[in-house]
Amino acid sequence: MNKSSRDALKFDRVWLALLGLTLGGTLLGESGYAGFWITLGIALVTLLKGRLVIDGFMELGGASPVIRRVVGLFGLLVPLLMVVAWLWEALARAPTGGAG
Repeated sequence: MNKSSRDALKFDRVWLALLGLTLGGTLLGESGYAGFWITLGIALVTLLKGRLVIDGFMELGGASPVIRRVVGLFGLLVPLLMVVAWLWEALARAPTGGAG
């Protein structure tokens, strides 16, 4: 098997993994349940999909380490902000406990 065939097979596997993760994330998000664990699950799916795209399609192997780090941090930042947004809303809804 030559290099182009291996690359095509790798891209196909990454693409199929992305399809599966997208379906799983969609089913999780549309399950009708809400809460921290659902948000965390969707954030993890987003993290995995981001890593697959960054590692499988962006071909940053030859890029400078700074570029690779910035893109990698962005891939971590998005799922982290999803969880922070859920926590922020949960704190906003929580009773303050003050005298009323």
